Amino acid sequence: MLNTATKSDAEKKKGSLTVLFALDVLEVLSARGKAGITEIAQTLHTDKSRVFRVITSLAQRGYVTQQESRKYSLGPSIGNLADRPHDRLVAAARSLLCHLRETFHATAVLRVLDGYHVVVVAVEESSSILRITHQVGARIPLSIGAFSKVFAAYMPEDLVRHILQSQKGSVYTHKKVINITEFIRNLRRVRKQGYGFNDEEVAKGVRSLAAPIRDAEGNVIATIGISVPSFELPNSRIERVAKAVKKASQEVSKRLRME
Repeated sequence: MLNTATKSDAEKKKGSLTVLFALDVLEVLSARGKAGITEIAQTLHTDKSRVFRVITSLAQRGYVTQQESRKYSLGPSIGNLADRPHDRLVAAARSLLCHLRETFHATAVLRVLDGYHVVVVAVEESSSILRITHQVGARIPLSIGAFSKVFAAYMPEDLVRHILQSQKGSVYTHKKVINITEFIRNLRRVRKQGYGFNDEEVAKGVRSLAAPIRDAEGNVIATIGISVPSFELPNSRIERVAKAVKKASQEVSKRLRME
């Protein structure tokens, strides 16, 4: 009887570790957009066979998709999970996302906050040959990017400092802001100007701009914005784009209050 109980406990522990490892794999794919078995294994400091087993199971349920390059990305099932709690928000924002996409030939994105990460819940992808892609359900740390800065700007500074300390290892490019004092100073600028700006912090060659969406009480509940190749958003265009993105965010906020 003792051996049976011990085996049961071990199996339970093994099962929970398998779930946690599957989540680790999904987070790697979310952060990188796409990755191969070897790259995932190296990132998680594990063997390729373990990654392959988990990837195979996730692919069967649609949570990951294999690309022609033999790399994997998040699958449609991730988007279905992420989108359902935010149907009302997405419905209110959809036409504004399309407007931003068409106006600036950009990929327009809607994100919400989930814990200390920012999650994509809707995308209207640019039709340009050279375009930025985002997966619904993709997550990035609160410590990086235009959309994340908007959420962080309206949080207590002590909480932001705590989050930054916990996410110091979330490095994407050489331009990531890692100095906490500098980051906090930048958030004050975000509040003053009403938008967040990302200059190749999340990915090289990509610039993003985002503005807050608020509920009836004035709380920031989402961010809307665009991502484009850096050359499509030179410094001379930032204020014009910012004005349009802020107008879109205000319109979504208005629609949510009227419903």
